[in-house]
Amino acid sequence: MYAEEFMRSRSQVFSKSEFDIGRTDVLHHRIDRGDNVPHFERLRRHPTCQLPVIDDHVEDMLRHDVIEPAASPWCSNVVTVRKKDGSMRFCIDYRKTNDLIKKDKFPLPKIDTCLGMPPTGTELRELPDEARVLTAQWESLLLRDDVLYRRFHHPDGSTRHLQVLLPGSLRRKSVEELHAELGHFGQYKTRLAVLQRAYFPGWRSFTNLVVRNCTVCNQSQRSMQAPRQTALRPMREFRPMAVLHADLIGPVVEGKNSREQRGFQ
Repeated sequence: MYAEEFMRSRSQVFSKSEFDIGRTDVLHHRIDRGDNVPHFERLRRHPTCQLPVIDDHVEDMLRHDVIEPAASPWCSNVVTVRKKDGSMRFCIDYRKTNDLIKKDKFPLPKIDTCLGMPPTGTELRELPDEARVLTAQWESLLLRDDVLYRRFHHPDGSTRHLQVLLPGSLRRKSVEELHAELGHFGQYKTRLAVLQRAYFPGWRSFTNLVVRNCTVCNQSQRSMQAPRQTALRPMREFRPMAVLHADLIGPVVEGKNSREQRGFQ
C-alpha cells in the first residue's frame, strides 16, 4: 500500500508513454569535446524491411519535439535492434563519438545502493506509523518471489526463520483461521503460532484482541461448556528446551492414596 501511495504522490516523474520524456531548464548540459574534430560517419545500408520502421520512428520523434532538423558536422548512424516481443528498438551508435568527448566524473554511488537505502529525514516523518516501524527493521526485510518477509532472530540465537508480512486486509482473517485451527487456544499459544508464521506492526495486541473477541470462545465461556476438542496431532516447538504443557485425557485411574481424587500419585 505504501509503494502505491508513494508512486501516486510522485506520478509526475514517471513516463506515461514512449515519448513522454520530459525536460528541464534547471540545468543546461554541455558536451566537452576538447580539441577533437567532429566525428562523421557515412550512412550505412539498412535492410529494406527496416526502412519504414526507421522513417516512422523519426517522424514520431519530430512530432513530439524530441529531435529537430539540423545540419551538423557530427553524424552517427542509426542501429535497429530487435526486442524480445519482435518489435524493433531505434538506437544511435555513439561509440565513436563517446571516444572523443571528455567524461564527467562524479562520485556517484551505485544505483542499487541508492534504491536499497531506507528513507530518512522529512520522508521518514511523512510515512505512516506502520511504515516507520518497518523502516526501523529495514535490514531484516527480505523480498522473495514477490512476497515480503521478515527475518526473525530470537535474542538467544536459538531460532531463525522467515515471517511473511501480512497486509492489513488479511490480518484478521489469518489470525482467526489460525486460532480456530489450533482448537481455540488461549492468547499465549495463539501468539506463539502467529510468531512462527507471520508478522505485522502491532501483531501482539492485535492477536490478543482477536482471541478475546472470538465468538466460539465467548459462547463456551458463557455456557460453561468447553469447546469441542480438535483431533490429537504432534506438537512442534521451535525453540530448544521449551516447556510444554499437555492436558490429561481420561479416565485416569484412581491412586492408592488419592482420597477420591484422580491423578498421578
